[in-house]
Amino acid sequence: MHENAGDPPFRRAGAVGGALETTVDALMDGVCADLKRLAAIPSIAFPGFSPEPVLQARDLLVALLRDAGVADIGELNLPGTAPVITGSLPRARRRRR
Repeated sequence: MHENAGDPPFRRAGAVGGALETTVDALMDGVCADLKRLAAIPSIAFPGFSPEPVLQARDLLVALLRDAGVADIGELNLPGTAPVITGSLPRARRRRR
């Protein structure tokens, strides 16, 4: 059995995995800060909540998704619910070997 068999695949992948790990490490502080910004928006989990925080959260989420490269961001609004945000990631190009 391989001595690193319990490691996640990106750790076993060598140089590619190292690059991925470095990228994730570099992005983690920003991701955590964004999550804290979203979590700081007041809860809507009570009767008669104001729609303003919901719209604030929607706007922040859309901005974060756009900054992350999400394309074709859309919104679905159903009666009595918070907006549902949709989007798609551009198709990744495969490298030829």
